[in-house]
Amino acid sequence: YFLEHRDFFRMYVAAVARQITSAKPRASEFQALVDRQIGRLEQAIAKAVARREIRHVDPASAAQAIFDLTRGFAARAVMSDTGFDLQREAAFVSALVWKGLASARSK
Repeated sequence: YFLEHRDFFRMYVAAVARQITSAKPRASEFQALVDRQIGRLEQAIAKAVARREIRHVDPASAAQAIFDLTRGFAARAVMSDTGFDLQREAAFVSALVWKGLASARSK
């Protein structure tokens, strides 16, 4: 999506930067969207932990980390002027997350 809508992604990144650098954080429609996305990811992680599909992690911390990682991945894809291999990079990020969350018994 971000590769097809680069202008939208640039606005997205600018909105994130304003949220982060604002001296006085304020609620916004954008922040509510981000919070919902992270909340859904947190719920999925909590369920996977409960079912012992992944190792015990703090769902909120893991969700935020995965969100940040994927946002960075999208930024590199959109901003890269040279040879960004989308398939290779997506496989790397996915493997990094799954290996990091793997339960001890699946290693």
